[in-house]
Amino acid sequence: MSSYSSVPPSPELAAGTKIGGRFVVESALPLGSFGRVYAVTDERTGKRAAMRLVPVALVRDKEDAERVRAEVKAAASLVHRNVVGTYGIGQEPNGDLFVTMEWVDGQHLRALLERRASAGKRFSLRGAFNVAAHACHALTHAHEKKLLHGSLSPYHILVSRTGRVKVAGFALSRILPTLRGLSAEMRTYLLSYLPPEARGARGVKLTPRADVFSLAVVLFELLGGKPRPGIVPNPAALGEQVPAGVRAVLERALNHDPALRFASAQEFEDALSAELQKLGEIQP
Repeated sequence: MSSYSSVPPSPELAAGTKIGGRFVVESALPLGSFGRVYAVTDERTGKRAAMRLVPVALVRDKEDAERVRAEVKAAASLVHRNVVGTYGIGQEPNGDLFVTMEWVDGQHLRALLERRASAGKRFSLRGAFNVAAHACHALTHAHEKKLLHGSLSPYHILVSRTGRVKVAGFALSRILPTLRGLSAEMRTYLLSYLPPEARGARGVKLTPRADVFSLAVVLFELLGGKPRPGIVPNPAALGEQVPAGVRAVLERALNHDPALRFASAQEFEDALSAELQKLGEIQP
């Protein structure tokens, strides 16, 4: 079994390349935290899809390949307006795996955050709540299906051109840290959003409270905070620009002890909603 070190990225596929005998590559997308992601056209249906190509070099052995297949199969059971749909998985003759997903015409939240930061702007309270609330809907649906995300970050939250928020990454996020294709830079980035219990010894059983923590870090960032790898954010750092009630909700969601956090994404959303209603930001 090989080490966990990352391997050099595979060459980018040229436009027109056919994968799986039916998916024609249009262009590469800036969404690949693991493997490469492409916009493709399905020749059988004529519809556009997204495809994550996982080169065989990034998977350590047959056991890893089977884990990837199992995760994709589980993710395909999620059907929700706030979840990026997972269609299926295939394998090329050379061993490369490819995962087909719903096409979302938009960009990931990380890009939006970077753009606003460069302009000296941040999300409004209502705007940040809108993103968090819709992500809560996605997580609630997944948790009802007994699935965790396990590695939620702004990279995994897409915002379409029409403003629809969708959570991606249910297919591979939980096992990304154990596979070879994740760069050191991406490992460090994701560490900023992982709950303390996910950073310790392997084998620790995570619960929906882990996803609540990760989403709370995302909300902290949307409201102007700066997450740091391996450090639990302190909502007090947001200052008076964020109302005390909202900071208190974040403080609970970010508690180091999972038992003291909100038990579910729905509870987290309800608490945030109650505070914004008090402030007149949203209607009951």
